[in-house]
Amino acid sequence: MHNNKIAITRLLPLTLATAVALATAQQAAAEIVLYDKDDTTFSTDGYINAFYVNSDVDREGEQFDRRQSRVKMGFLPNWIGFNFGK
Repeated sequence: MHNNKIAITRLLPLTLATAVALATAQQAAAEIVLYDKDDTTFSTDGYINAFYVNSDVDREGEQFDRRQSRVKMGFLPNWIGFNFGK
């Protein structure tokens, strides 16, 4: 019973802080207006997910050494939207 009280007093503030952070967090959003004249608008928006990967392989002999830097996509889906308005 004593261990339950310790777990509750330690986990309750962490749980509350996580809940508040998730409730107030917003997803990044941006819109680029490409054309806006004569009551006609054309814009684009989207979500691009990319991450950087750096690897350095050091094996016996210089023939197999490799150093790479890459920008990859694909962990989450990417999307782009085009908006027309009059």
